[in-house]
Amino acid sequence: MDKLSGKIALITGAAVGLGEGIAQVYAKYGAKLCLFDLDPHVEVTAQKLRDHYHQDIISFIGDVSNRQDLEEAVTLTLEKFGSLDIACCNAGICRLTPFDQMSDQIRDQHIDVNIKGVWNSCQAFLKPMLKQGYGSIVIASSVTGDLVADAGEVAYAMTKSALVGLTKALAVEYAHKNIRINCTQLGYAQTPMVEKWLLNLILLIQKNLSKILLQQSQ
Repeated sequence: MDKLSGKIALITGAAVGLGEGIAQVYAKYGAKLCLFDLDPHVEVTAQKLRDHYHQDIISFIGDVSNRQDLEEAVTLTLEKFGSLDIACCNAGICRLTPFDQMSDQIRDQHIDVNIKGVWNSCQAFLKPMLKQGYGSIVIASSVTGDLVADAGEVAYAMTKSALVGLTKALAVEYAHKNIRINCTQLGYAQTPMVEKWLLNLILLIQKNLSKILLQQSQ
């Protein structure tokens, strides 16, 4: 179980859900980690992984929409471990809302976290990787937007599909620098965000169904 032995990885959105799962696998295979999240629970996750896998793991509470937070997390990682070999841009949000009712605030939240957050992350992660001459960045996109879509997910679909284009452009730009940049397009997984999304989807379907039945009865 030492495929990642000696590797240093930084994961955003690592407190719960997919990010926690990614951190668990990285720790299982021997990586030293910096777990980054806006949720203070990230330290609980870090301690749990330290206790279970006996790996060197640090945490950082920060916001991916704030580039300075990411740069400070990278600095902390370099001071603690000496390099940054792998970075996973996992942080993201999904606020299920009908398009005609979606506020600018909800739209901008998706853009700030799902697009600008990944943009900021990649810029912060690339600096040490360019200096050391190697690295790997994994961007968490989704099947939503690029391949499929569901009602109420316009902002999420728009921002996640944008990450596919971002990944392709970055991969071409930095391949000759020995830095690999890829994205994953995952489907649904049982995480707190998806559970909340499913509940909201059920409520939305019930609301629309009630309207249809009312119209048919008139």
